Amino acid sequence: MEGPAFSTRAESKLYRAGARMLSGWTALPEAKLAREAEICYAVIACVTDYDSWWDPGKPVDVATVIKTLNDNIALSKQIIRLAVKKIPSNPGCNCAHALDGAIVTAPEKIPATTKKKLG
Repeated sequence: MEGPAFSTRAESKLYRAGARMLSGWTALPEAKLAREAEICYAVIACVTDYDSWWDPGKPVDVATVIKTLNDNIALSKQIIRLAVKKIPSNPGCNCAHALDGAIVTAPEKIPATTKKKLG
């Protein structure tokens, strides 16, 4: 689902009934842009609520989601601090060459006004 938005319990159960194991805010736009920019990209995905798989008798409320969200922010910061130290200076992946085989407009065919507008 496109965020920021939270599902109702009914929506979450509908997604799960369709064999979806996880519903959440998509990272697709960011991943696609990173690919087009030929940079490495990773996602840290954190769960904020449980209403599609656990029913404690009451629906998830905003206070619970916000508390979990804040806990996830702290955890994500810890993950980033640890992960950054492990990123090699030359990762050896093909991200920097992701568009080598892409079909693109020949530079000489791009109008000057378009080049100027896109900077």
